[in-house]
Amino acid sequence: MPWRILTPMNLDEVTGGLLDEALADGLVRRQRHPELPLTIYNYTERAVYEREWNTASRSCRGLIANDEGVGCVKIDGEVWTARSLDDDRVIEKGTRVDVIQIKGATALVSE
Repeated sequence: MPWRILTPMNLDEVTGGLLDEALADGLVRRQRHPELPLTIYNYTERAVYEREWNTASRSCRGLIANDEGVGCVKIDGEVWTARSLDDDRVIEKGTRVDVIQIKGATALVSE
C-alpha cells in the first residue's frame, strides 16, 4: 500500500544550490563508493562545532547520491535518499511516485 505521493528531486534542489560552496568551505564532505556510481555526503565536524548550518549542511547527513542520477524525495518536509523498487526502472525527475517502503534511510518508490 502506498505511503505518500512525492516528487523526485535533483541534488541542487536538495541542497539549495549551495553544495559546491559547502564543500569548499569544509562544511560538507563527500566520499565516493569504490565500485558503484554512488557518492555519500555528510556534514563535517566544523559544521557542528561552528554551528554553520545552511540548506546544504543540513541536507547532507548521510545523503546518498546516485552519480548517474540522484534519487531523492521529500517526505513530510525532510529529504530522503530514494530508489526505485524495481532496480531496472529509471524514474524521471518530476514524476510523482508512491513510497512503498522505508528501508533504513532509503525510501523505496514506485510510479
